[in-house]
Amino acid sequence: MSSNIASWRCGFRFNCARVGLGRYRLSLTNSIFTLLFWGLLGVTEAKGEESDNGLFPFVGMKAGYQFGLDQRYRDRDPNGALAGAFAGLHLSPSWRWELGYQYHDKLVADATGVTVKTQLLESGFRYDWYWHESFALYGRLGAAYWQMDKERSGAAGLSDRGVSPLVGLGLHYQLTPTMGLSAGYQYLDAIGSSATGRYDSHATVLEISYRFGLGRPPQSGHVPAPSNPTVSQPIPPLSQSESVPPVQWQPLLHSKVQYQVTFESDQADFSSPDAADWWRLVTLLRQYPQAKATLVGHTDATGSTPYNLKLSLRRAEAVARALVVAGVAGDQLRVDGEGESSPIASNATPAGRAQNRRVELIIDEFEYQQEADTND
Repeated sequence: MSSNIASWRCGFRFNCARVGLGRYRLSLTNSIFTLLFWGLLGVTEAKGEESDNGLFPFVGMKAGYQFGLDQRYRDRDPNGALAGAFAGLHLSPSWRWELGYQYHDKLVADATGVTVKTQLLESGFRYDWYWHESFALYGRLGAAYWQMDKERSGAAGLSDRGVSPLVGLGLHYQLTPTMGLSAGYQYLDAIGSSATGRYDSHATVLEISYRFGLGRPPQSGHVPAPSNPTVSQPIPPLSQSESVPPVQWQPLLHSKVQYQVTFESDQADFSSPDAADWWRLVTLLRQYPQAKATLVGHTDATGSTPYNLKLSLRRAEAVARALVVAGVAGDQLRVDGEGESSPIASNATPAGRAQNRRVELIIDEFEYQQEADTND
């Protein structure tokens, strides 16, 4: 590079006006960084309450160690720690958009007594390629708006700002449906200018993130069932209209119940349908806490296997959220996703694929008690 860390030996020209303006810009940039980031966190919290549209907000923190590398520098390359925070939106199970802030600790060139501090606002897109349900390789591409502050013992400092491309590669592990851990490499090209000197930032970075909208505790919202839902089999009333002691109860076995919901291609949106069968399920689960429902999501064969596995789980979670909003206890529900592995129709035709894009809800047999008929 035409100007680099080695050029720090050449000395500095005193430019007080430039230094004053640079420090003012640095202060202004700090304020902008703070407002943008905390503002995005506020939006993220709000969006987390209504994530059925498939856009899942997330927040996270990162830390790492960077090397300021320049091939012409003959002494030890300066290095230091970095830390940051970020937030954004999951656009799909594999794609996400990020906005974040990074602070790079001092890079010290021992031979010249020069130190450089850099902070930046980054934005970009990341793609995760899952070869396993929990493991993925990721790639990130974006840009960073940086602010550099360069100082030398006994001389006035210099500040500058600009934009550099940012790339990243690494490994991601999904700890839980909401928590993820990533470790990888980050590269920033040509931070600095001809006045301050340029360097390339190479860093190893560890990130932890939390995604909203999945695995949330049951919400307090309550949607009443219709007053007279149609049922395919008798369900004992919620309360007895007569109370004539002594009451005798007899144990009964409720038969297995199955229900199916279908989805549009590549979609996981779901809201409570205005259908009698749906409200029969809601009434049944609300009336009998001992009843347990398993929701299994499925997809057609369009798309990659890892993507379909994630999509099927999102579909099952969307139906589970609708049940919780309708008043069903969250501990009565279990969700799973099987991707494209269990088709019920041929994926060679549009009609067959439409049948395969589904969530199956199964309530297994369970015992309940009903008042015995003492007239016999």
